[in-house]
Amino acid sequence: MEKIFAFLKKYRLCILILLALIAQQVFFIAKFPPVYEIDTPSYYEPAQHFIETGTLFSGRRMPGYPLAIAAATRLCPSNPDMLIITVQHIMGILVWLAALFILSNRRQRIIFSLFWFADLLFNSYQHCILTDAPMAFFVFMSAAALFLPRYSGTAFLISGLCVSLAFLMKPVMYLFFLFALPIFYFSADTWKARLRKYGLFILFPVLTINAVCLNNYRLTGKYVFMPYSASYYIEYVINFNEIPENSRTKGIIDWDSYHRPMDNEQKMAAASEVVDKLSASGFSISEADSELKKIALYSAIRHPLLFLRKMGIETAHFYLNAHNHYVKHYYKGRMPFSMGMAIREGDYIGAAKKMLFSLHFMYWLLFILFLYSIYVYIRKSRYVLRHGGFKMFFDKAGADFFSLYSFWLIIYITFVTVIVCQGDARYRTAVQPFMALFAVRAIDSLLYGIKGNKTNQAGQEDL
Repeated sequence: MEKIFAFLKKYRLCILILLALIAQQVFFIAKFPPVYEIDTPSYYEPAQHFIETGTLFSGRRMPGYPLAIAAATRLCPSNPDMLIITVQHIMGILVWLAALFILSNRRQRIIFSLFWFADLLFNSYQHCILTDAPMAFFVFMSAAALFLPRYSGTAFLISGLCVSLAFLMKPVMYLFFLFALPIFYFSADTWKARLRKYGLFILFPVLTINAVCLNNYRLTGKYVFMPYSASYYIEYVINFNEIPENSRTKGIIDWDSYHRPMDNEQKMAAASEVVDKLSASGFSISEADSELKKIALYSAIRHPLLFLRKMGIETAHFYLNAHNHYVKHYYKGRMPFSMGMAIREGDYIGAAKKMLFSLHFMYWLLFILFLYSIYVYIRKSRYVLRHGGFKMFFDKAGADFFSLYSFWLIIYITFVTVIVCQGDARYRTAVQPFMALFAVRAIDSLLYGIKGNKTNQAGQEDL
């Protein structure tokens, strides 16, 4: 009994915050119904098909979330949506607990907990029947796994498993294991150890990719990971499209009709219209995918400035937008869809309400602090290289491999998202926990200097 009381006394603040977070999640689950977005049916359809036939296939969706929906439907047939969002809210609490382990001192954990409690973007997407919350969970756990004892081989194996589970939810992560190769130079001090750790890291991603490709080959005769990925690319270039001379889509699609200003919603509708017309004209999935990829690439090559401008706009949206589904439900259509839309329509009061209730200022602050944390990281790296040489830099990078891995993740997810998808705030949920964590470190560094900015791994300072 004394040991229990000693434990409760030692961790009383953490326990109180945990209880507050649980109370918050219970309130949201009890008060608000599960949120359906425009993408939700595209996950339910393959899930229902799997329940009825035992065959799982979707040209545009990965199998992970439809399988989760099917499992929830079997376990709780009366209300599977409630089971899904409950599990997603629990995942959010587990991300918070993992972050507390990574942070090094009490004040960092308190600041992070305050950010996490107020982060209604991440919180409200836990309430959606969408892949964003579970993907964010697995992405963060892939980094948190690196805090297992002494970055053991098991840590890299678990990290790779989490990467696999992340891209079974959304395809964004499926090439990360290749992109991560350069940073594994800092994972060990010998080539043998580096190759061993990288081999363990890529084991599950390689097996998972081939398992998905084999399933698609069994059903379509094509050994591909995503049979119909080009619909994302064509949406990106739809209003400055250029059609190759030998394109089979000529005469089927009036491409010139799309050469007009469009917002993202209109681009999505136009891309869907193109896909439907090709399907109605007898194009198979693989044929349509091949044609649309050629058009997207040709359009980007012919209009590089428009393509780069689009990337810049989507990057700004990715980091500076915010959304709050709870407020959207409460106001029931009385809240503008976005600040940009409200300003274009002259609804400045609506834009101000959207900014206030979606906490735009908090996310802008997080972004500024995140940029500052990058600046501190680079400044420390330059100092170490100048005064200690590459050997010391190598030792520091290896000691804080978590930060290196996390920055690499953020760069990768940002790049893939803004070059393939729209830069909606929902896509930022995959990197939001990392941004909050680095923002907390930045605050600690600003207030207390670098002594307060340490990792929890053997007391090593960040680079």
